[in-house]
Amino acid sequence: MHADLDDALNGRRGAEERADRLGAENARLTDDLRQETELHKNAEAMRKSLEVEIREITVRLEEAEQFAQREGKRMVAKLQARVRALLPHLQSHDSCRSEQKDSLASSVDETAL
Repeated sequence: MHADLDDALNGRRGAEERADRLGAENARLTDDLRQETELHKNAEAMRKSLEVEIREITVRLEEAEQFAQREGKRMVAKLQARVRALLPHLQSHDSCRSEQKDSLASSVDETAL
């Protein structure tokens, strides 16, 4: 009977030790779960924040592209107008050079005679 009592007490101690280990494991897992939950919440908040930032940057990029396109067209139109304004001056300059060339050619011909 004494042996049965010792076996029962040893069984009880073993069960208590297992219960203590399982309780400690349960506490550790609970703490890990809490930490992971907190990390998940932080990651989710950061993801949402980054999504908002991406939308804002996308809008600014589209606005910048539209501005660049408008300004590019405006600059092209301005340069075309400048070319049109300078064209008559260039033509008159070319005409003047052509007359000078003809005049020089005839004076060379007269001198050669």
